[in-house]
Amino acid sequence: MLSLKESYPSVSMFKHILLGFGTVCAALAFFFVPQFAHAAALTSTDVALSDYHTGYTTPTVTITFTTTTAIPADGKIKVTLPSGFTLVHGDVPITCSTIDGTIFSDTSSGQTFVFTRGGLGSIQAGGSVETCAINVASTSVTNPNVAGSTGTYTIETTNAAGVQLDIDAAVPADTIIASALTSTNVQPASLRSATTNTVTLSFTLINALESTGKIVVTFPSGYNVAGANGATCSTMNGSFATSVASQVVTITRSPGSSEPAGAQTCTIGGIVNPVTVGTTGTYTITTTNSADAVHDTDAAVTADLITSSGSSGSSSSSEALTYTVTVMTPVAVDSYTSGESVAVTWASAGTGSFSFVNLSYSTDAGATWTSIATNTANDGAYTWTALTVVEETEVMLKVEGTDTASVLATDMSDAFTIEAVDEVVAEETETETETETETEESDLLPAGTYMKGTSWSTVYYIDENETRRPFLDSQTYFTYMTDFSDVVTVADEDLSEYMIGTPMLPKEGTVLIKVQSLNKVYALEEENGASILRWITSEDLAISLYGSAWADYVIDVPATAWGKFTIGEDVDSAADIEVDMGDMRTRAELNA
Repeated sequence: MLSLKESYPSVSMFKHILLGFGTVCAALAFFFVPQFAHAAALTSTDVALSDYHTGYTTPTVTITFTTTTAIPADGKIKVTLPSGFTLVHGDVPITCSTIDGTIFSDTSSGQTFVFTRGGLGSIQAGGSVETCAINVASTSVTNPNVAGSTGTYTIETTNAAGVQLDIDAAVPADTIIASALTSTNVQPASLRSATTNTVTLSFTLINALESTGKIVVTFPSGYNVAGANGATCSTMNGSFATSVASQVVTITRSPGSSEPAGAQTCTIGGIVNPVTVGTTGTYTITTTNSADAVHDTDAAVTADLITSSGSSGSSSSSEALTYTVTVMTPVAVDSYTSGESVAVTWASAGTGSFSFVNLSYSTDAGATWTSIATNTANDGAYTWTALTVVEETEVMLKVEGTDTASVLATDMSDAFTIEAVDEVVAEETETETETETETEESDLLPAGTYMKGTSWSTVYYIDENETRRPFLDSQTYFTYMTDFSDVVTVADEDLSEYMIGTPMLPKEGTVLIKVQSLNKVYALEEENGASILRWITSEDLAISLYGSAWADYVIDVPATAWGKFTIGEDVDSAADIEVDMGDMRTRAELNA
């Protein structure tokens, strides 16, 4: 029978076995323990773009970070941009101003730039602050084409084998902002108040518009867009649906192909103009994807000026334009001598306008006409030298509005008198006593008087030169007076005692002025006897000067009167002009 000692290994042998097993375990433990610890965190990280607008191709991406672990001489720097950015890879150089004597080579792919140090520099110690500029001008990094957050970036460092050293996978996101649409315009076919018409949109895309993208137009308050319909874009394919929410009209494409950057034209029907005359305020045009993420926008598309139903504005092709011209002077009671200067004045109106007039005269009650001037400017006034006559002659004048190709409107004066020179000389040979007596007995009204003839509605103002100056309309008259109670009525023949002067213009400081052919509003001032127009350069400025109801003070003046004003300096700030609201009068007051 074996003894216990003989049956089992000796204690010494057992110890050797344990030692051997320990050695193997230690070796295995060494084999399975990673040679590098878990990647440390980069700190103070940032990715900065050259520009933050949608679709912008940035020339430089700048990264900053603070290392925890040293970067080997042949280590790598990786930068990963979130989805939405478009990367075109190639030979993308990088410059790290804080890393010495190194050459970087790019092995980028996907959304990641990978830069390997050339091994020519020293080991970059842990804890160092690094700044690197990635120059992508030769290839490209294009920003997302929709506005909003980019999502986070990733910056990491590795050794030559690609093993991570430090990393920050949550580098703060950036905010991409919408690019500005260019060449924008919102143009109603008619600018007359309360008119239902088609509106044309013009704009140039910076970013492509998807096949299911949207064009969003915000109309200022005052427009009624509830009936918006029939939207189409002649520059894009596919079909177009129209939807409305408050003042916003949305055109949605479906289906179609992606529309590249470039000029676009769209139309929307069923838009009703504001009923109030004055500026519309600015419009907004925005392009988005199907999820309403913004591509491009312009929130300050130029405002329009709504005119009264009887005023001229852009008219739709379905509306017939009207043209009128009215001879203001001379009138029937006027009398001139041979060779005397005759002030011919007229006014034009209608929904259309013309730039020129033809003038002619007749001495046979309109049977035949002799030309005075052809295609002269439609500025409302012309000085004609009366023809030479041998005896008193009845003369008529004719004014024709024209576009140089055809006559659009015509009006004729009543017959007035031109006296022969001999008759005038004979009258002047009367005794000096008689002349003096007549002068002493003259009943000329004093300067500052408002008067009219018995048979005529035209009101005149007598100036310091004893000249009668006609008011072109009652609106202008009421910028001076509140009623007709002070107007003196004289015999028709007494009007000829006064020379005809230039027409009266609206009183300075009482109204704001707009001419029908220009989309600008002007303040009216007086300087050395001249009427000075000064452009109010923005709606906000008009509000600050005249209040929120500033448009109520705007009146239209005919193009024929425009040449009588002098254009002064623009009003760019409230400090540029003095305004007395106590003198201002609204259109309602002037037309009551």
